[in-house]
Amino acid sequence: MSSSRHSEYDHTSEEWEAQRDLFTHYYAVEDKPLREVKEIMENQYGFRATERQYKRRIALWNLDKNIKDSDMKVMLRVQLQRRNQEGKETAFYLHGRPVPHQKLERYLRRKALSEADIMSWNMPLPSYITCHTPTYETAPQMGESSRSGAAGQYGSYSTSQYDASSAYATTSSSSYYPTYYSSY
Repeated sequence: MSSSRHSEYDHTSEEWEAQRDLFTHYYAVEDKPLREVKEIMENQYGFRATERQYKRRIALWNLDKNIKDSDMKVMLRVQLQRRNQEGKETAFYLHGRPVPHQKLERYLRRKALSEADIMSWNMPLPSYITCHTPTYETAPQMGESSRSGAAGQYGSYSTSQYDASSAYATTSSSSYYPTYYSSY
């Protein structure tokens, strides 16, 4: 009896991969909590798995919603450098998924960091973090979205990628930049 109940929770790698896009959509794109996604997968798609199994897949697929402290620091440094030295806004991708600028703002406020603090971190940009200069059809205000989903805060992206080791041109800063750097 217990083996039949247990078997409905046992899935092959192929079965997991078949559910990956659905799970990623609900968990990462729609930003639903794991318990809610687990219920959706069971009720709407008949895919039953334990919370622990889902957590293993989240780690395996790099879908963790929490951003490491070191990653936040390097993104803030790159963002500040680009703003000060190139006058550019910056949109980040972590493991191929967009990082909402609100997460960076919240981290900065929570840690009460100054520009000097941020610039003192001399860490390279990891290969799993990319950044781009966003372009707008119409420039959104802080907190507004021009597209839906997790990437909505930036509009469409240009294809230029930032190289942390390159030289910088000094230009005037954009008026779009949030004032959270200059307030310290």
